[in-house]
Amino acid sequence: MDLYKCNECNKDYVPELIIATIDPPDDLSTYGVPKFIQARIVKNKKFLRGEKHANAVGDKILFIDYQLHSELVKKMKLFCKNALFGLKINIIFTDDVIIGTASATAFCLKALPLPMPLTI
Repeated sequence: MDLYKCNECNKDYVPELIIATIDPPDDLSTYGVPKFIQARIVKNKKFLRGEKHANAVGDKILFIDYQLHSELVKKMKLFCKNALFGLKINIIFTDDVIIGTASATAFCLKALPLPMPLTI
């Protein structure tokens, strides 16, 4: 991740994106209206027992977490947002699938670099 000069103070360096589990601060200076975004992933899993089941689930969780993060970042860029607050991740296990959901509120902060709109 690259660091950029702050757009407000022009002294300190800030990241390109912020993803946080905390609620947004009250004195946050933003552009536009916040947007609720959600990412969902469903992965098939084999029916196993014991240690093999634990290993299979453990391996899948790493990829689900990565894919949820990637999908959230893509949706942030789609909506021209550069910060997420209130991130919540839920992972549900059933007999044959693992379902992952991640939801947060997206903001466009004035201090961070402005996201480039997607062009098609």
